[in-house]
Amino acid sequence: MKISSAYQDSKVGAPSYSDNIAIGKAFVEACPEKVLWGSDWPHPSEYINKREMPNDIAVLDLLSEQATTPELVKQVLVLNPAKLYGFE
Repeated sequence: MKISSAYQDSKVGAPSYSDNIAIGKAFVEACPEKVLWGSDWPHPSEYINKREMPNDIAVLDLLSEQATTPELVKQVLVLNPAKLYGFE
């Protein structure tokens, strides 16, 4: 499961995108060893739909509210991608 694109479905919008925290947190809590994070840069859907580009730092900041411990952040950003792509 990849958690990303919080800006696409957010009704709250920038900078917090806070209405999308719960779903990402639920995925991380349910199966932390299967979750990846992605920025979705260069945000083609925003370009195509002529919407304002999201602030990538704000989008990344959401991860600390979805993966609520340093260990979970490391799992999502380091360990899971390493396993998936064979970097171990």
